[in-house]
Amino acid sequence: MLPIIDTHFHVYDYTEALNAGLLSAAPLQKNFTMADYRQAMTDLPLSTAIGVQVHSSDDGLPELDFMRSVAAGDPLMSGYIAWLPVDDPDCADLIDAFGADPFVVGIRYSEVVDAEGTIGRLDEGIRGARRLARAGLVYDISVRPRQYEALAILAGEADETRFVLGHMGKPDMQADEPEWRKGLERLARVPNIVCKMSAHVLTPEDGPYCREKVVQRIRHAYQCFGPERIVFGSNYPTCLISTSISEWCDILNEALSDCSEGDLSLLYSGNARSIYNLIVG
Repeated sequence: MLPIIDTHFHVYDYTEALNAGLLSAAPLQKNFTMADYRQAMTDLPLSTAIGVQVHSSDDGLPELDFMRSVAAGDPLMSGYIAWLPVDDPDCADLIDAFGADPFVVGIRYSEVVDAEGTIGRLDEGIRGARRLARAGLVYDISVRPRQYEALAILAGEADETRFVLGHMGKPDMQADEPEWRKGLERLARVPNIVCKMSAHVLTPEDGPYCREKVVQRIRHAYQCFGPERIVFGSNYPTCLISTSISEWCDILNEALSDCSEGDLSLLYSGNARSIYNLIVG
């Protein structure tokens, strides 16, 4: 298998504060360390990995400090995607500070779009997203189909910013969603949006993957974005609700079996190096 840069994994000290949403699933109610992550990746040629924000909080700084301490003890984590409300004008200086921090490679802030697909502070969101580009930061965002149009508007107005769409746009891995298929085609027409091919679950009760259905979703995402606008993500340990990292890689390889080695190399490492400005892997 080709060398891997994992653009989406989590480590955390489990607390009651995390016992909500997906993290309320039984397999996730414990601490997850770099040792656990390394063990899960044992049979895969992982070269480096990017940690991603876990805590839903009004303040992303404590988790940044925690992740920095984790990375100091294990060089496998070469970067971190932090949480920051980019549509808050008071965070402008923090965006610049994060951009000057070599450990922070991106910001994850999906709350710019509400559950109904509305951007409450559109002008501020556009200004914040544009500032991310000037700071050299990627905008990671996870939204569902009803929020796609708002993301397309935001990304279109902040066209110098690189947006990374989390989890292939969060499709239902069990039931077919025509709105997801059509919506993903719409997002792919916005050239500064990249698709993260990561193992996704919607609820703590999601069952094991139906391989055939997941293969279909991967192929559609690939057809929409092409080989130069996709990156690999494990979504460990959240993926454990429905799959393992090794199974996710097997499914990806099956879905993309017609791709050239060069195109697969872009998925597994090449695109991530350029998008997140990594100097390793």
